[in-house]
Amino acid sequence: MEFDAKLFAVDTGAYGAGAEKKDLDKFLKTIRADVHAKVDALLRSDEQQLAILELTELSSSRASVRVTELFLSTIMEWARANRRARQVLLVLEEAHTIIPETYGAGFDANTQYVVYRIGQIALQGRKYGVGLLVVSQRTALVSKTILSQCNTFFAYSLIDQTSLTFLESVFSHDHVKVIPNLRFLEFLAFGKAVQVERPILLRRKFDPDKKAASEALNRPLPAPADAVAEPGATALQKAEGLQAEDPAKPTREELDQSEPGTTQSPEM
Repeated sequence: MEFDAKLFAVDTGAYGAGAEKKDLDKFLKTIRADVHAKVDALLRSDEQQLAILELTELSSSRASVRVTELFLSTIMEWARANRRARQVLLVLEEAHTIIPETYGAGFDANTQYVVYRIGQIALQGRKYGVGLLVVSQRTALVSKTILSQCNTFFAYSLIDQTSLTFLESVFSHDHVKVIPNLRFLEFLAFGKAVQVERPILLRRKFDPDKKAASEALNRPLPAPADAVAEPGATALQKAEGLQAEDPAKPTREELDQSEPGTTQSPEM
């Protein structure tokens, strides 16, 4: 991706990377106009209710953070200009890769500032009808500034000790001890959306449609060309390197009967 390449150029350029940074800023301004147009069209449409932004082409965490901030900032600008015209829910999957905890993680000042801006969006979003759903298997690696703005938590089974230690600030110590032993589809819930005085254990129903949709994304390896069975060949013959007999060729029995000195019984 061009954006990823320009970030790499900043990292590997001359000291200070002045020219590379100017080139990156120019590129961001160019794509920002396109992002704004797409966001505006989506939020004004009465037919389009869902948009998915995939960052699979970005190999750099810094690039993922910058692209996330670009889209979230554009959505917030639209929400401010059209206050509560739409109720927007932003779902951040694998959140530890796009809103990471930057303190002590070795991120540069620019990346830390970008994550800070995303945190401000999470802080102010509810005033403009913009909600945030953070999904991660590594809770401890998600920005604490953003996690502190979450008012409801759903914890499925996990064994990562750093994440469990953080969740003790949400649930009690005794409740957290239950989390590693949760069964499939069970989760611990607590917060404003649940409206209970203490954490409760819930179980989600199995949805076969979601399982089918997930399996539809699988990409099985194609079968080798020589593994395709030839017409008329059995699996045993294929495994032994044999081939089926050609029905047009005479069988051994027919050859024996056609040799001199042999007789054939007349047809009745």
